[in-house]
Amino acid sequence: MAIGNLFSSLFKGVKPSTKPKSQWSTHSEGDAITPESFSQYQDVSNVRSLGSDSFDIIKELHRYDPDAANALWAMLRFANTKLHIIYKDEKGEFDADKSRQFTTDLKAIWLFSVNNPTPEELADAIRRQLFMYGGVGVEVVLDPNKNPTSYVLVRNKDILWKLKGGRYVPYQKKSGGGTGEINLDIPTFFFQDLDKDPNYAAAESPLLTAIQAITFKQQVIADIQRVVKKAGYPRLKVTVLEDVMRKNAPRAVKSDEVKLAKWLKGQKKKLATELSKLKPEDAVVIFDSIELDYIETSSGSVDFRPVIEILDGQVVSALKSLPSILGKGKGGSQNIASVETMVYINTPTYLQKKAEKILSQMLTMSARLMGYKGYIECVHEAINLRPDLELEPQKLAKQNRILQLQSFGHITDSEAALLLGIDHLPASPLSGTEFLQSNPNTNTNNISP
Repeated sequence: MAIGNLFSSLFKGVKPSTKPKSQWSTHSEGDAITPESFSQYQDVSNVRSLGSDSFDIIKELHRYDPDAANALWAMLRFANTKLHIIYKDEKGEFDADKSRQFTTDLKAIWLFSVNNPTPEELADAIRRQLFMYGGVGVEVVLDPNKNPTSYVLVRNKDILWKLKGGRYVPYQKKSGGGTGEINLDIPTFFFQDLDKDPNYAAAESPLLTAIQAITFKQQVIADIQRVVKKAGYPRLKVTVLEDVMRKNAPRAVKSDEVKLAKWLKGQKKKLATELSKLKPEDAVVIFDSIELDYIETSSGSVDFRPVIEILDGQVVSALKSLPSILGKGKGGSQNIASVETMVYINTPTYLQKKAEKILSQMLTMSARLMGYKGYIECVHEAINLRPDLELEPQKLAKQNRILQLQSFGHITDSEAALLLGIDHLPASPLSGTEFLQSNPNTNTNNISP
């Protein structure tokens, strides 16, 4: 009896003890999952003015809020390491010649085009979309001959998911207020999410919590500004001597109390208008019918720093950043700073991994359409905070270790070239030839960890 038939007969009557729960159980065929409107904070005027959904609000915050903009800037700069495009054949072996040839052929797509980005620029745009919006789509645009001509990013906001045949299919909303959707369930469209809930089809932004933290801080700062302007700065106190003004009123006005009251009110308004135009450095020239003084304030005793520090902590946490990056560092031990930095580096590294996946998929599609039989792997260099010259001893030790493995035949020439970052193979095979007769003379005693 075949193994498949054996297992079928043995487990034919076995049913799962629990039914898996997912969002599919709450949606019917043809239902669409769209980005939900951000209604939790629509009662706040400054949030309502930014947009109607979370994607628009996050976009505007990163345009105008210094903390959000700086967190995004630092995240993208950390993640912007060199991108390697690696071609592997059907057996999974690195092919240096084909890698170099594919990269050369790929340049023809963007080198002489104004709109088409390079793979590095495309990777940077993908990482930006992933960090801000939690997902991104990329379509490989083909010419009439089915050759790739460009790569177009599709915003996560513009993608809705419809339940079709037991799975969710992506559709693109038509821009410009048009009705209907464009079916993106095609081989040339790829989508990548960051940390999508497995029970929810649509990808959500990891910065949703930043909306509440940043907008609340903006409200507090606006209140502090009003308090400082009202009670913090010295203000002029102008006293109009009514008896003197009455004595100097025109004769036609003195005899009529109604006209006199109107005249006095007009003089006070005119005086207030003229004084409001004064600059701090201007001199004040007045008659003896007016007395000037300063209003004493007591706002110096109010300390807003504890409130601001609490809000800063929430903003830093919501933006997935570090206090030192946002200019809010307050000292601390070197060990704590090193641990925080290592934890922070994991986030841009994770963005790189997600970008590598979708880049590998779309470039593999391009390679197949261009006549290549293998597949493409895109790999970023590891993020390192130390200068290149300081890393030279570590690079030398790594190179000697790789050459030693190659010499004894533990890795192939292709693997060695890939690990060393060399885009060509040696003239003659070296793997297993023991071309290194002895251990390399490398002093590793002074290499710092």
